[in-house]
Amino acid sequence: MHKIYLYTQIQSTRLHYIVGFIQYQFENLELVIIHEIPVGVNQVIQYGGTKRVSTFYIAYEGLMELENFPAIEIQYNNNHPVIFSNPECNTGFDIFSALFWMLTFQSEQRVTKTQLDKHQRISVKDHLFFKEKNYKKPILDYWIDQFIQSLNHQFGIGIKRKNSYSYSVGIDVDQAWKFKNKSFVKTYGGLIKSLLKFDLTEFKQRYSVLTNKIKDPFDVFTYLDSFHFSKNQLLYFILNGSPSEFNPNHSIQHPEYKKLLQRLSKKYSIGIHPSYESSDQAKLISKEKSELEELLQKPINQSRQHYLRVNIPETLIQLSQAGITEEFSICFYDETGFRAGTSHPFFSTILHRKKLLHSRYFQLSQWIEPT
Repeated sequence: MHKIYLYTQIQSTRLHYIVGFIQYQFENLELVIIHEIPVGVNQVIQYGGTKRVSTFYIAYEGLMELENFPAIEIQYNNNHPVIFSNPECNTGFDIFSALFWMLTFQSEQRVTKTQLDKHQRISVKDHLFFKEKNYKKPILDYWIDQFIQSLNHQFGIGIKRKNSYSYSVGIDVDQAWKFKNKSFVKTYGGLIKSLLKFDLTEFKQRYSVLTNKIKDPFDVFTYLDSFHFSKNQLLYFILNGSPSEFNPNHSIQHPEYKKLLQRLSKKYSIGIHPSYESSDQAKLISKEKSELEELLQKPINQSRQHYLRVNIPETLIQLSQAGITEEFSICFYDETGFRAGTSHPFFSTILHRKKLLHSRYFQLSQWIEPT
C-alpha cells in the first residue's frame, strides 16, 4: 500500500469527497489529508499555500469553499482539455477543483429553462465539453490517470488501478406487450383505428397477435432469458405510473403482468422506472416504488428515469429521499457520452446543503431507442 499525504490548510468535506472518489479506483493507494507535515515524510502532495521544496504541488483555485461558482473556460495542458488551469501545478491545473466541478454538474447550473427541450431535459449541446466532442471521453478518468502517473514518477512508486470491470444491461419496460393484455376499449379500439387509417399491415399484426397466431412484438422476455445473464447483469426498470400520454404501461396488478414481474424478479434485478409525472411530483416516486415492492415482496433500490428526465440537483435529491441507492440515468438524452465525465460510479453531493447523497450514480454508456 502506498500512503501519500495530502498537506493542506483547507478544511472541507468537499476535499474528502474528491479524495475518496480518487482513492477507491486504485488497489494500493491511501491518500491521507494532513494539516502539518510530519518529520521524515517524503511522499507529500501540497494543496495550496506557498510551494515547499520537494512536495508535489497543486495550486488551489478556491472551489472547496465557494458557494457561488464563477463561469469557467476550457484550457489546454499538453494538448488535453482541462479546467482550473494553473502553470504552478505539477499537474498543470487544480485537479481537485476540476473533479468537484464535474461531479457536481456545475456547468448545468448555468442552463436556463429556455434552453431545455419540451421534456425539460438538458441537451448535450449545453455541456461544457461539447465543442470538440470531449464529452465522448471519460475526461475525469484521463485526468486521474495522468495525476497518478505523475505521482508514480515523482515518488518512484507503483500505484495501480483496480483491474475490475463489470457491465450490466438495463431494459426499460414501458409496455410489456404492444397489443395483448389491454382493456376491451384499447384492444378493439386499436383494431378499428388501424382500419380507419387504412393501415392494413398494423391491423393484420394486431389481429394475429390477439388470435395467438404470432407473438406480441414487445414480448421479448423469453428471448432475453436465452442470453443467460446473471442476476446483476440484467436489470428491468418497471414503469408503474398512472396511464397518461407518456405512461403507456399496463397496471402491475393485471394478472398476466403480475405473473411476469414475479417471474422476472426471481432471476434478475428489478428497479423502478419513475413515471413521467414524477419529475414534477416527487411523492409519486415513493408511491410507485412502494407498490412495486409490495407486489414483489422485496426492496427496490435501483432506478432509471423515464424519458431520461434528470434535473440536477432536484431529481437526485428526490431519488435519494425515496430510498434509491443506485441510479442509472447519468447520460444525455440526445447523444451518448459521459455527462459527468467519468465511466466510474460515483456519489454526488448537494452544495448548499453540504450533504453527500446516499445514491450511487452509474454512467449509462449506450442506449437504444425501441423500434
